[in-house]
Formats: sequence, C-alpha cells, structure tokens
Amino acid sequence: MDAESVTGQTTPSQTYLSPEYVDLQVRFAERVAEVSGLPLADTLLRYTNFFRRMGFGVPSQDAPPDAWVALVAGLDARPHEERVRLLHEALFVCGDGAAVTLPGRIQFGCFACEPPNAEGLIRIHFGNRVANADVGPLHSSRIAERRKELTTMFGWLAREYRGARRVEGGSWLYNLEAYRRLFPPEFAASRASRGGPPYLHGLSTWGQFVDFRARIRPEVRNAFLAALPSLDMTAPHRVFPYQVLFTTAPFAAFRAEYAV
Repeated sequence: MDAESVTGQTTPSQTYLSPEYVDLQVRFAERVAEVSGLPLADTLLRYTNFFRRMGFGVPSQDAPPDAWVALVAGLDARPHEERVRLLHEALFVCGDGAAVTLPGRIQFGCFACEPPNAEGLIRIHFGNRVANADVGPLHSSRIAERRKELTTMFGWLAREYRGARRVEGGSWLYNLEAYRRLFPPEFAASRASRGGPPYLHGLSTWGQFVDFRARIRPEVRNAFLAALPSLDMTAPHRVFPYQVLFTTAPFAAFRAEYAV
C-alpha cells in the first residue's frame, strides 16, 4: 500500500465549521487586535485558521491573495455578528477546508507527513478524515485502524527516504493518552511545551474546540472565553485550555514500533 492508496478518505461534511467555531476564532482575532493594536485584517490572517481552510496555504510575509484581501476588507467597520456570518459563508463556499492538504504534505488516512528535510527530520500531522456517527477516530475500537495508517506511512517513509533520522510532532492532541498510545513510548514521553508561542493558524491549536462530530466542546469553549480578557501578547496562546505540546524521537523508534 502506498501513499496514494490511502488518500481520499471520507471526510467530515461542510457542517464541520459551525458558526460557533467561526465565532470563537473571530473573538480571538478581535481581542488580539484590541490588545496589540494590529489591524483586524492582520489578526484574522495570522491568528485564525480561516486562511488555511480556504485553501490559501500557510500565511507568509508575502502579500495575501486578492480573494482574501477582498474578503476581510471593511470587516473592522462591521459588528461582530456580521463578521462571523460573512466569514462562515465564505468558508462554506470553499467546502470549509476540512479536506485541504497543505502543499508538500502526503496523506495517509487521518495522518499526514512531510518528507524529510535536509537534516532527515520528518514532521507528522493528524486530522479527522473519518465520518463516523458512533465513535471518534481515537476511540479504543479504532486503534487498529490508526496504527495501520501509521504503519503504512512509516513503511512508505522507510522505503522512500533512507536518510530519515528523526520525527517531530506538535499538537494539542499530545495532551491526550488516547492519541499518545498510538506512538512509540519514547515519542509520547518526550512531549513538552516550548518557550515561544506556537503558530495559531492551524488545527494544532484550534482543533481542541470541536469533537469528532465537529460539535463545539462547551467546556473547552467556556474556559477559553473566560481566559480571553486576560490575553497577553507576549504569550497569546496561554488563553487556550490545551497547550500545544511538541514531541520527538529517532526514526528508528518508529521502524521498531510498527515493524517496518
């Protein structure tokens, strides 16, 4: 089985991005703009995942595309509810971006990876690509499926890239034993936060607000909203209930774990 044969899995529908989910991100962007003095257009670009979910890729120092500029133009003069409505409509038209894979990433079911860089470092990612009304992708009954995806992914990497040396991950999911148990113990045990703030334009942070049915998790939402007034621009990520944790282990640990 190769990379192509495990791509194109069933993905959550367009309801994945609810107005409530959009609302939380807009509130965060508004608060960042208020505290930092940055234009709302800038904070929507760099502190939400809207840009990526619309298929524009990762925000960079380059000028954003005209379609994005047109979307956010004038939003600062509109009330909060209208900002949410306009952004939700735009995301819905794009199919909500749930199935968008960033350039350079190779999909293996719920997992994805980037080929090793010049130092042999591989970065791995996770996203729910299984539409299931009963249990989530990390449920104990789904362990075999997830480990099969990981076995396929690392088997492919072992065959294609003899120079692979290390694997890194970064996500709020490493707070959960249900996720950590899928990986080599050495990798799971390495989890740690980092001094600088993580990127805040991807699911590594924003994914914590929705469950596997893409419904808002009220306890996480309420904790976030309670912390939002105390936002400090030296560490804006601290208002999120789950912090992004980073993990690393030698590639050899994954070859041993999945027997590839």
